[in-house]
Amino acid sequence: MKRIGNIFDEIISIDNLRLAHFEAKSSRKPRRRKGAERFELNLEENLKRLHDELANETWMMHPYRCMVRVERGKEREIFYSPEHEDSVVQHAILRTLGRRLEKTFVRDVFASIPGRGTHDGVMRVKRFLQSVPRDVPCYIGKYDIRKFYKSINHDALKWSVSAKIKDVKVVRLIERIIDSHADGIPIGNSISPMLANLHLSKLDHAAKEIFRISGYFRYLDDIVAIEFGADAKRKLKTFAEYLKKHLAWLNLELKPNGQIFPIERHGLDFLGYVFTRSKIRVRKKTERRFRRAVRNFKSKPTVRNRMTLSSYWGIIKWISKPEQFWFTFFNNHLTELEVSL
Repeated sequence: MKRIGNIFDEIISIDNLRLAHFEAKSSRKPRRRKGAERFELNLEENLKRLHDELANETWMMHPYRCMVRVERGKEREIFYSPEHEDSVVQHAILRTLGRRLEKTFVRDVFASIPGRGTHDGVMRVKRFLQSVPRDVPCYIGKYDIRKFYKSINHDALKWSVSAKIKDVKVVRLIERIIDSHADGIPIGNSISPMLANLHLSKLDHAAKEIFRISGYFRYLDDIVAIEFGADAKRKLKTFAEYLKKHLAWLNLELKPNGQIFPIERHGLDFLGYVFTRSKIRVRKKTERRFRRAVRNFKSKPTVRNRMTLSSYWGIIKWISKPEQFWFTFFNNHLTELEVSL
């Protein structure tokens, strides 16, 4: 395995930091852009200061702030640094090291990789399942890592970093970011998804290259292995044993709801959709929320309720026969509804 080296000077170069500043500024929410605007008042001076701190290895992450976000009834703690320069450093790493690491990840790893988002994953899973012969048994192994981000062990993550990167200054820089948070890695850091994918990269390669899993897909901590043929179930059980051992070695643990089942039982629930061999449908929960949005729009056709419908159309258009599903609720298309407002 070729390790990445001689990249520290590229990360901390003034030009890279400048581009990272503009990326970080554009990605921040409007209410958090004040720090970026202050940083920009003396941009060249601040970039030079940040470059010198990085070159002298005196730069450190600032204390985090925490906000609690409720997503569909589930509370999630988001830790983030309010200091703009911390975001600049992380974007500088992503612009250089991140792009090199992305080339080493297996193709069917999604989330926080340019061009490999949810919709790319949906199309990849769809094409794979459609390629499976109808008369051949098809089994799915589905697993989820318990409290993935919060449970990542710092020593194990540092080992994953040093195993892939040989530039010691880059390794020490990333280790300072890792050690800046007490438990695991914070969800709010721009660099966290890259570190998470790097941490599980060895598992991904083992699934594809050692166990030869025909269909292996991962979205952060959601892991799906699909196999078909007479030996499919035994092959998935062997991989599941390795998966548990490998995660235990990383001080991680699977949720107890992992299972192996034939796709005909209830389809594959992944990436917000339910897949079968021949079609895709939305989850029942998503359909219920959509029906509620439809009722709200019909009772009060405001711009806000129309925007809510638009967001659901972004989900629905990826299922099988989306127009047919839409017209069960409306007599005209979304674009026509927009014109009527």
